[in-house]
Amino acid sequence: MDGVEHVIWSFGKRTYGEAEDFPPVYAASLNAGTLSVVITYMNGVFFNLNNYLSISNDFVSNFLLKIRYYYLIVLFIAMSALLWRGNAERRHHYIALIWATWFSMLAPLSWFVIFKAHSYIHTHMSFLLWQMPFMLFGFAVLGSTVIAWTKGTKQKGSMEGL
Repeated sequence: MDGVEHVIWSFGKRTYGEAEDFPPVYAASLNAGTLSVVITYMNGVFFNLNNYLSISNDFVSNFLLKIRYYYLIVLFIAMSALLWRGNAERRHHYIALIWATWFSMLAPLSWFVIFKAHSYIHTHMSFLLWQMPFMLFGFAVLGSTVIAWTKGTKQKGSMEGL
């Protein structure tokens, strides 16, 4: 039974256990707000261009060159909308990708919410959860939108020449 008790104790310290039931080192993570944990992960940096470019402007280096996850979420929303509203004949080809993208966002969000205390502590590694598979599908939506737009532009351009 010690093993079962340890699993229950471990689950409690990583989720929503009562802070007074655990060592004080876990108190901050157990008392942290779920929304603040999710916001922490949305503000995380996906790619930091400051590693490759040297810009002295603080605004540019802190907000434009650090590609944050919420920037990408907004981009994927816009690309999903463009793909959805695009060519009605081809829309059925993209519906599954769009739905899969936004459904896959539940994977990292569910971890950040259910294992809030764990996510609060392990900000050095839990950003990886965005990649499984939300970012993959999001970039597929982005690529599909660009391809659909360029094909539409080429077709319009060739028809104008006729």
